[in-house]
Formats: sequence, C-alpha cells, structure tokens
Amino acid sequence: MKNKINLYTLAIGLLALMELQNAIGELIPMQEVIISYRKTFLPESLLGFLVVSKFLAAFVLIFPRFYQLKEWVFAGILIDILGAGLSYLLAGSFEAFGLYMVPPALLVWGFAYFQFQKHLKLVSYTLPAATDKKWKWTAYLFAFIMIVLGIAELTKSQPVVDSMVLLGFPIHSLYIIGGAKILGGIALLLPGMITIKHWAYAGFAFDFLGAVYLYLVGGHSALFDLSTLFILTLLLGYSYMLFSRQKNQI
Repeated sequence: MKNKINLYTLAIGLLALMELQNAIGELIPMQEVIISYRKTFLPESLLGFLVVSKFLAAFVLIFPRFYQLKEWVFAGILIDILGAGLSYLLAGSFEAFGLYMVPPALLVWGFAYFQFQKHLKLVSYTLPAATDKKWKWTAYLFAFIMIVLGIAELTKSQPVVDSMVLLGFPIHSLYIIGGAKILGGIALLLPGMITIKHWAYAGFAFDFLGAVYLYLVGGHSALFDLSTLFILTLLLGYSYMLFSRQKNQI
C-alpha cells in the first residue's frame, strides 16, 4: 500500500508541477506562450484567468484530501489541454510550440488520473450523486439551456458571434465551446456517469467564470450578457449543490 501511495503522490506531484510551470510561463509571460496565443488568435487577456486557475489547481492537487475539488481540477486541466490542442488545429497552427506540448501533457494527466482513481479505492471514497426529483428538474433545465446555447454557437448565431468578437475570441472557437456545451448538457441528461456529470459542472463553471473575467477585464458594459451569466451561474450552483449533497464515506 505504501508503494501505491508513493506512486499516487508522484503522479499528483508531476501534474501539479506541470500546472505550476504553465502558470509561471503565462505569468511572466514566456515568448513561446505569447506566440502560441497569437497563432491561435486567442485574447491575451485570458492569460490572467488561466494563471490564477492553474495556481489554484496546483494547490488543490498537492493539498491532502479535497477529492471532490480534485475531480474538478482534473476536469479543468483536461478541458484546458484539449481546448488548446483544438484551438491550434482549427487555427491551422500546426507548428505552434503549444501544439507539441499537448501529447505529453495528456500523458501526464492520464497517469495522474489513473493513480488518483486507484487512490480513491484505497481510501473508500465515492463521489456524491443526488437522485431526487428537485435535482433532476434543475439539471434538465440547465442542460436544455446549455444545449440550446451550444447549438447557437455551432450555427454561429449573430448575437453569439457579436459576444465572441467583443471578448476577442476567434470565430473558430465557437465550435469548441458550442460542442463542449452540448456534450456537457447531454452528460447531465443521461443516467449514471457520476464522474462525467461532475466534470460537466466543472466545465460549465470554468466557462462562466472565464467569460465574466474577460468582460470585467475588458471593461465591456454588456449588462445583458453579464446578467445572463449571473443567472446561469446561480442556476448552476443550485443544481450542483443538490447534486453533491449526498454525504461521502469519509
């Protein structure tokens, strides 16, 4: 058991180190990072949000327990890696520095998550999952809204395009964000898949927080968009509270 725990510690430490390295590279920021962002046409103002997120992720990973938060961190890191890779590909930046970092990052993430799941079995931890009708109604309503928004983004609805342009995102990012919203909404609707549901909630939370950050940093006075994000965040928080209210075994 000691060797298994040591292997778990090593895996978690490697992932935390990767997040810290990325956060420092974006905080300075490194020239390669700036070039990668420019090649994918992503707004450089997003770097601040990513730096804070990655520092927090590294802290949660190395801190004992907090297993539910660690699931969110794993989801956020995977979304970040896959989103970056898709951004490079959709922008046609096949020679970008960041694109070559995607496969090794996925390997580190996969190794750490595999050890994390083995560790959860050793400590007899199970993720909470609500099954009551109140949660189902909030989840279904939220999932429906996310799927509709995802379809609007995939079909490049003009109000959605205007919002993306305002925030400085390239149009091709609509395919990534829209597709993720639809997949997350479907995950909430389907039975079972407790871990994937936690990941879907995490992804939606990161999406909303990132959007609010960009609105505030950019000084945009889009009150309708901000009020809509506020209402969706409240609905998300209430739904997740109902979902995770079951007590864990430890």
